[in-house]
Amino acid sequence: MSEHTKKHLTKNHNNLQIQVNDIQYEFKDIPLAKLDTLISFIGDLKPYKTPSSPSSWRNSGVIQELLNEAGGTQDHQTGAVALKGLREDKGLSQKALADLINRDQGVISKMEHCKIPIGKQIAKRFEKIFNVNYKIFLTD
Repeated sequence: MSEHTKKHLTKNHNNLQIQVNDIQYEFKDIPLAKLDTLISFIGDLKPYKTPSSPSSWRNSGVIQELLNEAGGTQDHQTGAVALKGLREDKGLSQKALADLINRDQGVISKMEHCKIPIGKQIAKRFEKIFNVNYKIFLTD
C-alpha cells in the first residue's frame, strides 16, 4: 500500500543534504522555488563556536575586564556585573537605583563591587526595574 501512495518527486521539487560536523541532515521534497532561498540562507550562516564550559563566557576580554573591576569573590561577580551593566544601560545612577529599592547608595556600590551579595528579595526588585529574570543577580 505504501508504494501506491508514495509521492514521486517532480521537476519542481528536489532533495537537499547538509553535513554539519559528523551529522548529515536530509531535507526531502523541497520546492525548487524555495531551494535557492534556503541555500542562500545556509551560505550566509556564520560558524558557531560552542563554549567549552558554562563558565567560558568569563574568558571574554570585555567580560573579564568587568569581572576584575568588580573585584570581590567570584561567587558574586556575575550578579555584580549584571547589576552595574543594567543600571548604566537604563541611565540610572547608584543613588537613583537605591531610591527605587529604598536602600542607601552605598548598598548598590557594595553589591556592584562584590562586597555584599545580592539577596533574593532585592534581586526580585531588580527584576521589576530592569525587566529581567531575578536569578541573574544571584550567586552562580
